[in-house]
Amino acid sequence: MMTMSAEHCLLLRGETDIELAMDLTGSYAEDIGFDSKETIFLKLMTEEACMNVVDHGSMYSTFWLKWELYKDGMDLLISQIGSPYSINSNLELQTEASRGRGLYIIRNLCDSMKVEQHGSVTSLIITKRRKLLSITS
Repeated sequence: MMTMSAEHCLLLRGETDIELAMDLTGSYAEDIGFDSKETIFLKLMTEEACMNVVDHGSMYSTFWLKWELYKDGMDLLISQIGSPYSINSNLELQTEASRGRGLYIIRNLCDSMKVEQHGSVTSLIITKRRKLLSITS
């Protein structure tokens, strides 16, 4: 079980705050030991998840991002007030479409992804753990 955890939150007021969210994700990822490649992937997942809210979210313009940090990884919770939605477990890349790649990208970069509804708040929860190197004698 993980012994160290921390939470950080950011209220986003639209597309202009997404770069800050990406920078914070990168900083937190580096702090807990993600390598540079995994850090870039985490920043990309942050951007895609936030842009999904901006492009497809409810009529409310604000949403929030919470980082739950652990010794071995992090959870990203992107939350908004709005109707629940589901994620198709058979997400496929739509190569002809000009949009709709965000959840496909996230699904293929993270360890797990789910949607939770609590009252009027809908959250996309993305989990990513560090790849640990095994040392053999």
